[in-house]
Amino acid sequence: MDSNFFNKPFEELMVLLQDKNVISETRTFLERNGAEISVRKFLSFFMIFYHKNELLDESDISLELFKQVKRTITVYDSLRTKYKEFKIKIFHYVIKETEKWFDVWKKKDKYQLIMPMIHMYHHLEEQKQDNHIDWNNEIDKQKELIKSKILKLDKNAQEFIDNPPRVRINVEARQNIVNVIHKAYWDKFQQSVKDKQWEQLVGFIDEIKDILKNLVPHRLDLHTNMDNNLDSQILKQRLENNMMNETDIFAIMEYIINWIRQFQAPNDDTDTEEWYEHLKTLQNWDVLMRDFFMITFAKLDKIKSVLQTIKNRK
Repeated sequence: MDSNFFNKPFEELMVLLQDKNVISETRTFLERNGAEISVRKFLSFFMIFYHKNELLDESDISLELFKQVKRTITVYDSLRTKYKEFKIKIFHYVIKETEKWFDVWKKKDKYQLIMPMIHMYHHLEEQKQDNHIDWNNEIDKQKELIKSKILKLDKNAQEFIDNPPRVRINVEARQNIVNVIHKAYWDKFQQSVKDKQWEQLVGFIDEIKDILKNLVPHRLDLHTNMDNNLDSQILKQRLENNMMNETDIFAIMEYIINWIRQFQAPNDDTDTEEWYEHLKTLQNWDVLMRDFFMITFAKLDKIKSVLQTIKNRK
């Protein structure tokens, strides 16, 4: 029985799939080719293939299931016409993938909740940055929270966490979880300033200095100037000994902002001046440091992105 044998109207196919001879012949075929799947589930693939409109909607899960069903039936027909060992291996693989998606489809309501969470989990891993230990730790913390929620919904979902199906994630939901990470990261930094824990702040100065140097890689004279004005070790000593006042802090901020003014696109000038005026109104150091460093890194990232785009065009 090739796949065309099952190309029948819905009601007629329903009856055919209950036929003992059909079930027996299908079982023999599956056993002969070492396929580990129940006969009834395998026969259901033909129902899905020929009656997609009656059984499936336009959800990502349904679309992926149909794609896998189509692959399985193609390999099924190929095996029936010409036996090849490598085709059996392919058959085993596509059956496994199709069965996985079939089971997801059967539990669709639950997995409509789980799948976006699984992809958020993996999307967060993509947000990690080299040499950003605190940022990466916050991401790991949020990943664990998401993972615990997933497993609470379905204790057997670990397989999907380890090997996520390819499903489009809602862009808004993805951005929301990144925003949560972003806020938690900067809230933690703000608290460290309140507690006079200066390691992260000093680390930010070194990171900004490295970024600025990379923007002018061949200007060693400017590198020396940056080293002198952004000396993190001296800054750390002065902070730890309560020797930094508002004037000193603004001198460092203005030095960095002046570099941003030089590198940024002209259409960002107004935004930078408004941000600078906003910083001058802030009274609390913790809020001032949060708003300064948070926007500084955002602006430097934008500058790097624009310069890279220009470089790629050359």
